[in-house]
Amino acid sequence: VGIELTDSPGSQIGGVYVTITRDSGSAGEFPATGVGVWGDADGVSVAMAISIDAGESSSGIELSGTGNVVISDSTVQVTGYGRYLDAITAGADQVVVDRTQILLDVVGGGTTGRVDETGISCSGVCSIRDNFVQIEHSQNTIGNAGTSTGIWCRGCDEVSRNSALLLGGQYPYTIGGPRSTYYDAVGMDLGAVLVDRNVIDLGWADTGIGLIARGGRVQNNSI
Repeated sequence: VGIELTDSPGSQIGGVYVTITRDSGSAGEFPATGVGVWGDADGVSVAMAISIDAGESSSGIELSGTGNVVISDSTVQVTGYGRYLDAITAGADQVVVDRTQILLDVVGGGTTGRVDETGISCSGVCSIRDNFVQIEHSQNTIGNAGTSTGIWCRGCDEVSRNSALLLGGQYPYTIGGPRSTYYDAVGMDLGAVLVDRNVIDLGWADTGIGLIARGGRVQNNSI
């Protein structure tokens, strides 16, 4: 963990750069978290840069606490492999994520199995606005490569003016030919929420769903 806050209401993290890099000679799992916020997080704000080049499952920002939290004007880059890669995972009472740039990419030596990637995941009441999410899968893969999801949210009140660009880079080499590997992508998987003026591109995904919405109001989106 690069920075850990536990029961630290009102804390501000700004102008900080956290980088976590796996030693190329190390073996085994190497999970990493750039910023972890737990417990009482009311009034916490995060505006920073995070770069993680890890092995096993990793997260850029992991927020699991209570209170109102703002994540803004940040850059979050997470590369690695394992069961999952997440850029921002939020579970506080009220969370704002805005003006943040995100890059996720599956990389690593040899080949990888299934890796699920999620740009922004929020289980609380979130407002997600003006963010750029890019998700790639550069590593060689056998079989099911996993699901890439731009934004996942169940309690959001607004998801507006975001760009979710998935699997748009170079198509990776696949052992046994393209038919042996398949890639799933979901641009946005949301509850009942205002979904306005977002851009979603699923690139070269084999199977994809641009937008899943369970009610709310959907308008002015490009998919």
